[in-house]
Amino acid sequence: MSEQINTWGGSTPTKDTEPLFVTRRPRWQAAILLVPGWAVIAVAVVVALSDATSGDADALTSAVISLVVFGAAGGLLLLFGALVNGSQVRGHGDRLEVRTGLGRFRQVAPKDLVRLRHGSQRTNGGVTFISLTAWNARRKKQFMVFTGYRGYAELADWLAANRPEQWAECVAVGVED
Repeated sequence: MSEQINTWGGSTPTKDTEPLFVTRRPRWQAAILLVPGWAVIAVAVVVALSDATSGDADALTSAVISLVVFGAAGGLLLLFGALVNGSQVRGHGDRLEVRTGLGRFRQVAPKDLVRLRHGSQRTNGGVTFISLTAWNARRKKQFMVFTGYRGYAELADWLAANRPEQWAECVAVGVED
């Protein structure tokens, strides 16, 4: 037991902490925000360096203003990209670990998933997105994933194996508008 305790007081993860699957958004959704964010920060550095070396009387002020304005915009894009990339559902044999945004992972036992439903989202007659939402007995949403997410098929198989009644009911009801 003592070999599992770290100097910071926590315990080392056991061997079964490696998830069987991870359900998360496609990479391109985060890249849409992360790549421009880094590009805007690079522009901020280049503009600040050119302002600082221009030799004008207010060169340092211009450099600081461009760093703050462009850096803040790039930082916001990076933050939103990290939020988009952070949400995920990790599946283990006996539980799910769910994280929304940059929050902590919380464990959800199979018995806590009382209701599963598919839903559809469409705007202005365009593409329809199908989601899967899980609730507990107190009607608190446990997670929501879309069928296009990486690892959705594995999550569906896990739900069918661990919550067969709820999964069968979800499939029987179909997609709710």
